[in-house]
Amino acid sequence: MDLFLAGLKEIAGASSQLTTWALAMLGGSVAVVIGSSHYSPANRRWRSFYFFLVPAWISLLVSVRAGNELSRSYLAALFTKGAAQDEAFNQINAYFQAQLDYLFYGVIALALWLTAYLLWWVIFRNVDCGEGDA
Repeated sequence: MDLFLAGLKEIAGASSQLTTWALAMLGGSVAVVIGSSHYSPANRRWRSFYFFLVPAWISLLVSVRAGNELSRSYLAALFTKGAAQDEAFNQINAYFQAQLDYLFYGVIALALWLTAYLLWWVIFRNVDCGEGDA
């Protein structure tokens, strides 16, 4: 039983770290949108790649939600026995998998945004900037 609870504790700790990463990526990407310390495309077509951030935000929020549910199931597993504890363990596994999956989807969407931004930055920035912005 002690090994079982130690394993659950490790999963809960890893989930907490994933939640921290998701919140950091979420906060950083929101700061990029509302901040003015970076170059942004003047052309509406190029600015449209910012829409890649919407699925990233949704995925990261779902990942955070799964981490929260995992924490609740972990607490339930600590205070139950038998079949209820087995059910909590199954929920913990499902929430951890969902947390990992949605964090991955969020990272993919952020990578697509970053790729589009870098392409604009390297190839088109001087063409798209007004006078004095280059």
